[in-house]
Amino acid sequence: MNRRSVATVVLPAIAIIGALLLFASIQDRLPDQVATHWGVNGTADRFMAKESLPVFFAGFSVIMGGLFSVMAFTVRRSMIGMRFLRAMPLALVSFILSLGLTLTGIQLDGGDANTLPGWAIPLTLLIGVAGWLVAAWIAGPDEAVPSTTAPGPAGAARVNLAEGSTAVWSGQTPVANVIPVLASLLIVLALVLGWFAGWFILAILLPVAALLVGSSMYRITVGPNGLRVAGLLFGLPRIRVPLEQMAGAEPGTVNAWSFGGWGLRMGANGESAVITRSGPALIVHRTDGAALRVSLDNPEEVAAVLTTLMDRR
Repeated sequence: MNRRSVATVVLPAIAIIGALLLFASIQDRLPDQVATHWGVNGTADRFMAKESLPVFFAGFSVIMGGLFSVMAFTVRRSMIGMRFLRAMPLALVSFILSLGLTLTGIQLDGGDANTLPGWAIPLTLLIGVAGWLVAAWIAGPDEAVPSTTAPGPAGAARVNLAEGSTAVWSGQTPVANVIPVLASLLIVLALVLGWFAGWFILAILLPVAALLVGSSMYRITVGPNGLRVAGLLFGLPRIRVPLEQMAGAEPGTVNAWSFGGWGLRMGANGESAVITRSGPALIVHRTDGAALRVSLDNPEEVAAVLTTLMDRR
C-alpha cells in the first residue's frame, strides 16, 4: 500500500473508527435528546436521540470522505490541486467528527446545551486544517513529470527572435467581475452574523471571502523558466509549469460552467483551469498528458512566445 492510499483511505477510516469508539464510551453520560443545531442567537433549536448521533456523524463522514477519496483516485494527473485533493478526505472527516464530538462533549453529565461556546466552531476548523496538513505530508509530492528538450509542435505560431536572444511576457488574466461581488456579499454576511451570533463567524467567512478575491485575477509570467501563474494574495495560489515539461501551447477557449465555476479548477480528464472569465484562454499541454487552460485576452501571443522558447530549450 502506497503513501497516497494511506493518506486518502486508511487514515480517514481510522479516524471514523476511533470516533465511533469515543461516541460509544460517552453515550451513557449524555441526555436522551442531544442538541445538534444552534440558531443565530446561539440557542439550541434541534435535537437528536443520542443513539443516532454516531450513525449520523460517521455516515456523513463516510459520504463526504468517500466522495473525495473517489475523486482522488479518479483524477490521475493534474497541473493543480492533486496534493490538496488527496488530503481532503482526512480534512473533512476530521472536521465532521471533531464537530460532532465537540458539540456532544459540552453536553456531558448534564452540561448546558442551550448556548454554543464561541470556541467550538474555530476549534473544529483547526482540527480539520490539522487533518489536511497531516494527510498532505503523508501523501507526499506529486509524481515526477517527464522532461523533454524537443522543439515546439510543428505548424504552431512563433515569434521572431534574434539568435542567442530570449523572450519574456508578463500580463494579467481578465477580471472576474462576479467574484468581487460575491466576496463583498460574504463580508457583509459575516459582519451581520458576527453581530448577532458571535464574532467567531468572521473566522469562517472572511477567509472564504479572501480566497474569492484571490481568485478574481492572476499574474501570468512566461519566460525561459516556463509558465508561472500567481494569485493576488501574496502570490498565492501559485502554479508553475517548467519549460522542460511542456509538450505544446496553443490559443483556445475556456467555459467556467464546464469546469463548475471560476477560480482554480480540475477535471478527471487531466485538464485543469485558471478561470476568471469564460472566453479566450491559453492552453498549455504537459509531457504527461495533463493540460492547463488559463483565461487570457490575447492567448495567441503568449502561445507563440512559449512555442518559440520550446524551440530553444
